[in-house]
Amino acid sequence: MKETYLYPLHAGESLKTYHYGMEVCEKGHGFGPAVRDHYLIHFVRRGKGTFQMRGTVYQLQAGEAFLIPAWEVTYYEADAGDPWEYWWIGFHGLEAENLLREAGMGAEQPVIALHGDTRIFHHIEKLLQVKPGDPSSSLSIHGRLCLILAELQPPAGRRPALQSQQTAQEYYVRQALEFIARNYSRPIRINDITRYVGLDRSYFSTLFGKQMQVSPRRYLLQYRMQKAAELLHSTALSVGDVSRSVGYADPFTFSRAFTKIMGAAPHYYRRDIRRKQQAAEAAVDHDGSGGEP
Repeated sequence: MKETYLYPLHAGESLKTYHYGMEVCEKGHGFGPAVRDHYLIHFVRRGKGTFQMRGTVYQLQAGEAFLIPAWEVTYYEADAGDPWEYWWIGFHGLEAENLLREAGMGAEQPVIALHGDTRIFHHIEKLLQVKPGDPSSSLSIHGRLCLILAELQPPAGRRPALQSQQTAQEYYVRQALEFIARNYSRPIRINDITRYVGLDRSYFSTLFGKQMQVSPRRYLLQYRMQKAAELLHSTALSVGDVSRSVGYADPFTFSRAFTKIMGAAPHYYRRDIRRKQQAAEAAVDHDGSGGEP
């Protein structure tokens, strides 16, 4: 039995369900090699099969899931003796890759164990009950996708199942860096970061400093000022607007911080950048005149 529901993709959406369904496969049934233009997760309900990507063959069984990343060549095949039965859900959007990364899934690690988590199965079964054309179908489908992805996320503070202490430390730092990249425009503080990664502030600061050679506070400050410099260079936003865009409600506090990191006040930094750009353009125009083609 096979069920599939297709929904159009629209550019710029943060998260969009593309299709979903289930299939009971024939013995040895395979698909690929092929490339998808979206992300696709298969949840194995029963049986066994293999999944191949980037030269690696993964053996899967009931209670595991595998990810087909966008634009990766993949092949998967049901077992010849005990063919698998699976649910799948395909999706795309601006937040898709980040959400999958937080769940520990990606091209480098496409397979995860679900550890008998029946809540995911419950959400998938509810998703399959949503029929196209129902007045609330679009909202229901989006909600179920969010719940499924939420269940894949490790609880805050749970140590990831990584190969070594070193890689565990790298995991927490990477989580912190991603949190900063997504939230620097908000008035976040170090306590918000430590709460997100689930570590004691003192321990996290030591770990972060060891990995990045700079304190979390200094890194956050430098990150915001670099983003502010990009805005001053590439937009006509006022200093106040730039300030708010990088998480500072008070433009004066922002200006002091910017001057400390970048060596010039925002107004003078923008002026100097534009003068250098105009000089470079004038030099190009001068060098390109009067010569042979």
